[in-house]
Amino acid sequence: MLWKDITSEGVRFLEPISAEHPALSAGRDVALEQAFRTVADIDLGAGPKYGPRVMARLAQVVSARAYGRPLMELCHLVRIAERTGGRYGWTGFFFGLQVARATAFRGVLEEASRRGRGLGSGITLEDGGVTLNYEDRPFTVSYGRMPFLAALLEFLVTELGYQRVDKALAMLREAPFRLDGCGPISNTLSRAVYDRLKEHLPSAHVQRVFQRLVQHLCHRSGGSFRLEDVDDDCVLAYWMADDAVEPVPGADPMLDHPADRKLGAPDDVRTFQRAAEQVARFRTAFEAGLLRHEMDRAAPIGSDRAAGEIDADAVLDALERHEAPIDPMDRLSEPPADRVKFLNRRETEQMETLRVLGAQAVHLPVSAIRVDVFGAIQRRIVQAVRNRETPQIIARLIRCEDVPTYVERLKAWTGLEQHLERMGLAALCALVEGRRPEAILEVVERAPGFDPVRLRAIVAPAPDGERGLKTVPLRPSVLSEGAISAMIGALTREEIAGADAVEVLTCARSALRGLSRQGFAHGVRTQPETLEAMATGAPLLRHVHRDLRKLRSATGAGLGADPETVFREDRVRFARRFEAFYGAQTKVSVQ
Repeated sequence: MLWKDITSEGVRFLEPISAEHPALSAGRDVALEQAFRTVADIDLGAGPKYGPRVMARLAQVVSARAYGRPLMELCHLVRIAERTGGRYGWTGFFFGLQVARATAFRGVLEEASRRGRGLGSGITLEDGGVTLNYEDRPFTVSYGRMPFLAALLEFLVTELGYQRVDKALAMLREAPFRLDGCGPISNTLSRAVYDRLKEHLPSAHVQRVFQRLVQHLCHRSGGSFRLEDVDDDCVLAYWMADDAVEPVPGADPMLDHPADRKLGAPDDVRTFQRAAEQVARFRTAFEAGLLRHEMDRAAPIGSDRAAGEIDADAVLDALERHEAPIDPMDRLSEPPADRVKFLNRRETEQMETLRVLGAQAVHLPVSAIRVDVFGAIQRRIVQAVRNRETPQIIARLIRCEDVPTYVERLKAWTGLEQHLERMGLAALCALVEGRRPEAILEVVERAPGFDPVRLRAIVAPAPDGERGLKTVPLRPSVLSEGAISAMIGALTREEIAGADAVEVLTCARSALRGLSRQGFAHGVRTQPETLEAMATGAPLLRHVHRDLRKLRSATGAGLGADPETVFREDRVRFARRFEAFYGAQTKVSVQ
């Protein structure tokens, strides 16, 4: 279990929440959060009507779309409420209580029985709850369950509106007094909630994946897990699990569609790349969910962790990862950047891992290189099977006989880093030649010792015609062409820009020299459309280069001192798994 502090009226409660809650809650939008807060803020003069445990359970059930059985229970409780709510019916029973506690509901029911507003035939008060003695089978609603069911009803009214909820519950009066008599009404409410939550929650596919991962992690760790447990070993074990493509036991039937579990479906994990991608998304959601719980406690933003403050940089970092922008490699292949061929097809394919795992690649570095090596060979196997290649060809692929080693892939990543660096510097040189203000921003990022304030004071004619110092802002939108040209020209002067800036521009000129890629030719690179592509592509190249460098470093550390041994073990492991998936078509064995 995870634990969460909840602050309410200055009082702190320590409340258990399930391990899946942070991941599932991360996908809730602001409107759904506000609906939960509306229920939590109900106060009829005796303090919050619903306690923190009840609200946590409500949020968990709704976020996981596991409200099927609770809605059925609610319908049974409404039948009881109709008998005890007097002239107000179920509304008097649920909305008349100041505080929703088990003892309060029990007191209302016992008082109604004593005053002659009895529960009538077919309903019996017992020590643990109220039993409806249906014709086919009895059903008991426990007192301890009633506060949660009442909160669920409040949520329905908040989200669906009172009239819609009342119309559905009114059908209970005409329904047969049988256990299955509540079925049509609860199904009506369930469909209404499901349609409403489409606007506020992740898709059912994503939630089913998260539920499966939570079960897998709980099984591996003995019932509880932390963010640190969502690691490379988790990815491999998740993919290797025999039940990886089976439906989640006990999952809501509305989330379980057999047609979705075919190969290539969003929740299929027969390909290692798919498994790694699912774990990466889960990890991102988990981080965002944990951050949301911190922010829900209304802790101030600051640097004093001992005082319960949330670090501002950590907040921004987590939010940026959770609300990730378009992949930079995708942007390099879209207008206006696509006018310049920064990356060819082969180079883009070699960085597929960054696209698959995104910001989580550095936290799952061994999985990243496994995707790069064995994920690639698995794609070839799938293609060979679809093309009905000979058993010999498929068998060779299954045995992973032609895959590059991890050491070879790390060397290839180093080569890609060098290429990205050259492309970025060449783009900078083009921006300098074209006198684009983005050149100054690139130098700021690439030259640690460069102080852009030095460019503020440039020599320019004073208003009275005399020579003097004129201070100009650095915002490109308010700079004149002359000021921009003067400032960029000053970048080559060491006495103004400093040695670091001059060295960067020297490297940029060297990178551009002899480069024959599309868009870098003399006379083409300074055209307005090409310069716009350079201005867009330069920071993207720097971003991809930084991520690839971090990934290579983390992967080297993750593989340890003997990456060749790790590779040999992985090749046997993956070959056996591939045999289990595809060997029946080739009669191949990797024993």
